Amino acid sequence: MSRVRTICAVLLLGLVLAVPVHAQNITVTSVKATYLYKFGLYVEWPTEAFAQPAAPLVIGVSETDSIVPDLRAITAAGNVNGHPVVVRLLKPGDSLRGVHILYLDTQSETGRALLMAAQGLPILTVTDGEVPDWRKGALHFVIENGRVRFEAFLTVAARQHLQLGTQLIKVALNASGGS
Repeated sequence: MSRVRTICAVLLLGLVLAVPVHAQNITVTSVKATYLYKFGLYVEWPTEAFAQPAAPLVIGVSETDSIVPDLRAITAAGNVNGHPVVVRLLKPGDSLRGVHILYLDTQSETGRALLMAAQGLPILTVTDGEVPDWRKGALHFVIENGRVRFEAFLTVAARQHLQLGTQLIKVALNASGGS
């Protein structure tokens, strides 16, 4: 039964996460927002990453990022593995304490600073933009054949004390030790 569930989960994740960006009423930012929400289902954080068992899963984004409205709409009343989902807007210099998923564009100075601040913390860093591998997070968005996809950098995830689920790794465009 567990094997059937795993196969179904992989197929469902592949369908949800490989949405064509040209589909009607679907934007690149809404697809990325959906990914950010769904990533939480397939990552294992260390126990101490949550203050208590029912503590919220916090997705941190720059206060000026255009993804904020889509992310808030998708995560409204959302729940990831028993954790309510909260979107937290970040400014340069803000503490990352309590953040579990951090989305940033490392082409910006703020994004690079936040990526550096997250190093070694149990935070799933998700990056975006045309940047060298050393500026990418554990997961990195790319557009391939008109679809939003992502790369997985397993070494980065390990440095952040995170375990990426096999279902997540299987649907990644590329999964490598990387960065």
